[in-house]
Amino acid sequence: MKNHILTLIFLKVSFASLAQKQTPELDNWIKTNNIEFNNPNAPNGFEHFLNCDKIHAYRKTIGDTIIIYSRGSSIAENIEQLKKSIKKREFNVYRYPAYKQSNGTIVMQNLRKWTFLRRNDSLYLLDTNNDKKIKSHTQISMDFMTKKINKEEFLKKVAENDKKDFGFQPKFKLIYWNGIFDQTNQHTFNKKENFRQEKVQLIKQWVKNDQIFYKIKLETNTAGDYTFSEDFSFINTEICEK
Repeated sequence: MKNHILTLIFLKVSFASLAQKQTPELDNWIKTNNIEFNNPNAPNGFEHFLNCDKIHAYRKTIGDTIIIYSRGSSIAENIEQLKKSIKKREFNVYRYPAYKQSNGTIVMQNLRKWTFLRRNDSLYLLDTNNDKKIKSHTQISMDFMTKKINKEEFLKKVAENDKKDFGFQPKFKLIYWNGIFDQTNQHTFNKKENFRQEKVQLIKQWVKNDQIFYKIKLETNTAGDYTFSEDFSFINTEICEK
C-alpha cells in the first residue's frame, strides 16, 4: 500500500498555480470523454453495492473466499494526470472520478481490495500491508519534501519502490471465530492465530431474520472495522452505523 499523504501535499501546491489555466481545458476533457462522476462500473462477476457515505463497493464470493473492493485512498488529479489515468484499465472500475474541484482538478476515488476466507466457524483476512515498503515510500516522500531529491529522482524512486516486495508475502490472519466473545468482549490473538498479534473488540451484536450479526473493531495499522453474520454469508468492511 502506498503512503499518499506527503505526495498529496506536493500535488496540492503544484495544482494551485495551474488551476485557473486548466479549468476550461478540464471542462472540455470531461465533455469530450463523456465523464460521469461517481458512477463506476463493477468488474465482471462482482455484485455492486453502496457502502458508508455512499462510497461504491463490489463483492464476490468464490467458494470459501469473499473478495470486497471498498473505500481506499482518494487523490486530486489535474488534466495531465487525468489524461494518463483514463488510459488505464482500472479507470472507472477500481479508480473512478468522484467530483470536480474549483481548483481545476478532479478527485479520484480508489477502491481497496479485501480478501476474506471462511474456515468452518472461523474468519480470516488476507493481510497485504507491507510495512517496509510503506516506510520506504514515506522516506522517499520526506526526501523530496525537504529537497534532498528533485522531482525526477522522486518519481524514479517511487516507481522502483513499488516494484520491490521487501521479502514480504501476504498471508491470512485470524480475526474471528464462533465463541470468541462468549466470556469477554475483546480478545488478543497469539502469533499462531494472527501473525500481527492484534486485538479484536466486539462493538455490537444483534439478531436479524434469525441470524446473529456482529460488529467488530480489529486494532491494526490498517482499516479494521467489520460487520458480518454468524455464518459469514454477509461481510462488510465498514461499520456504517455506530
